[in-house]
Amino acid sequence: MKVSIITVCFNSMNYISDCIKSVLYQNYEDIEYIIIDGGSDDSTLEIIKSFKGIALVVSEPDSGIYNAMNKGIKLATGDIIGILNSDDFLTDEFVVQKIVDEFNRSPIDVIYGDIQFVNHKNLKECTILFVKEV
Repeated sequence: MKVSIITVCFNSMNYISDCIKSVLYQNYEDIEYIIIDGGSDDSTLEIIKSFKGIALVVSEPDSGIYNAMNKGIKLATGDIIGILNSDDFLTDEFVVQKIVDEFNRSPIDVIYGDIQFVNHKNLKECTILFVKEV
């Protein structure tokens, strides 16, 4: 099962490297990684280009984050499509494998994951979130 992961960014030089590494270091092999950049004028594109394994990079002005996400979705060819924002990262190398396993195990259309807000200077320092189910 092919997984497309889309990251949208604009002037994300401070965080994009950790985001990219978290995708490229996944143990799951069939990942199409697409990055949609809104025409950054900092060093974001140079950082992106320093990595091998990114399937597609598009850099052009857009009309906002959702326009960029939709561009990525239109380009994606995976059976599963995920969005990972440029200042976020996957917590370990097994995240995508766990997602694929769950899609294979259950007749579902959508999976979402809990998030942890972390201090960007100390990733082990988390803010506890309380989520109420509705």
